[in-house]
Amino acid sequence: MAKDDDGMREAVSAFMVANQAVKEANLDEKLSPIQMVLLQFLALLKPGATPGEIGAEYEMDSAHCAKVLKTLKDGGYIHPVADAKDGRVKHYYNTLKGSRVASAALEKRGHAIPAEDLPHVVVSAPKIRGS
Repeated sequence: MAKDDDGMREAVSAFMVANQAVKEANLDEKLSPIQMVLLQFLALLKPGATPGEIGAEYEMDSAHCAKVLKTLKDGGYIHPVADAKDGRVKHYYNTLKGSRVASAALEKRGHAIPAEDLPHVVVSAPKIRGS
């Protein structure tokens, strides 16, 4: 059996476990396997990862990585923060919503970590003109 086959089986298994955990936690989230994996990656391994770091970790080209990140951002799961030295570079963090999904998935895999204890960014509501 090829090494790539083992890796694929492991990834599919991890997604299935995470997906079941989200359902059991009554989180009505419709996320793809890579989206679930990225939320866990940003929760445990690399909070503040850049698109380049994410793409390198998961062997995604920049277009695919940008699409996945945009979908998660638009869904309120992650939030970009501009780099202090180079504002063009974005660092991505889970929001509390993203941390809740990651927490449910991690708990199912034997890592009971409350969402509030996972690194996440608090996104404030935009200011409304005239208020």
